[in-house]
Amino acid sequence: MKPGDNPNLSMPNPIISCGMYAFSATLRNAWQALFGYLYRSLSLPASTAFDIRFDNAANDLHNPNLYLGHTCGYPFWNGFFKTHEVITVPEFSIAGCSGTDYSSWIVVRASDSRKSLGDFRDSIAVVNCHDSNSGMNVFRHEVSRVAAGACFFREVKISGSHLNSLSMIQNGIADIAAIDAITFGLAKRSGQIDSSMFKILLQTRSTPGLPFIAHRQSSLDAKHIASTLNEGLAHLSQEGFAQLPIRRFSSVEGEQYRQIMELEEAAIHLGYPELA
Repeated sequence: MKPGDNPNLSMPNPIISCGMYAFSATLRNAWQALFGYLYRSLSLPASTAFDIRFDNAANDLHNPNLYLGHTCGYPFWNGFFKTHEVITVPEFSIAGCSGTDYSSWIVVRASDSRKSLGDFRDSIAVVNCHDSNSGMNVFRHEVSRVAAGACFFREVKISGSHLNSLSMIQNGIADIAAIDAITFGLAKRSGQIDSSMFKILLQTRSTPGLPFIAHRQSSLDAKHIASTLNEGLAHLSQEGFAQLPIRRFSSVEGEQYRQIMELEEAAIHLGYPELA
C-alpha cells in the first residue's frame, strides 16, 4: 500500500505530533519545513492538510487521526509497542549521539566542587518526568550502581521538561539531573542555555533514540516516509539545518527498545527500583 492509498489519509487533518525537540521557533520552523516536504510528496485530497502539533500531548498518540507521533522510548516500550510501530528515527549530529542511539549527560552546576556521582548522595535531584528514558530511566541506572540498594537523594523534584531541569540546577533549586544529549545540544545551539553554567559528570548508557511512530493498522510505508524526510533534509535552509542537525532518518525495529527495559531491570536487580 502506498502512502497516498492509506485509509488514515482520507480522514481530515491527519495529525503529526512532534513536541519532543521543538522548544524554539527555529526548531518548529525546521520541522514544519520537513513535514511540508513530506506532505507535498503524498497523494492527499486538496482539502486535507497536516495538523502539526508541537505541544507534546500524550493523547495525540492515541488519536485515530494520528499520522506520525514522536515519543520517548520508555513509554513506547511500556505502552505503545503493542498498538504502534516505529516508522523512523532521526540520527542527530550532536555530541552524545551515535547513529540512531543517544545518551544523556549527568549535569550539575559548574560551580559545584563535587566530582563524581557518588559525591551527590543526599543531594536534590530533578527529573523532567517519571516516564522519561533520558531524564529518569538512564539516570536511575547510573545511580543504582552507587546507591548500594538504599535511598540515595534527599529529594527528587519533577520539573516538567529538561530545560526546566537545567534552570532549576542553575538557580540552586536542584543539584543534579540527567539531560537528554539532543535537548542539551539543541538548546546550546539556539542560545536557550549557557552551557558554561553546567558541568557534565558523566555520560549515561546509550539507547535507541526517540522514534516517530504510527498506529499499526495505518500500514504506512516506513521506507517511503524515511526516504522522503531524507530528501526534505536536503531542502532545509542553512539556518534550519544549523538548528536541527539531523544526518538522516533511519529504520529501527521496535524490539530494539527492549534495551531500555534492560536498564530498568538492572537497577531493580541492584535493589534500586525507583529514583529516590
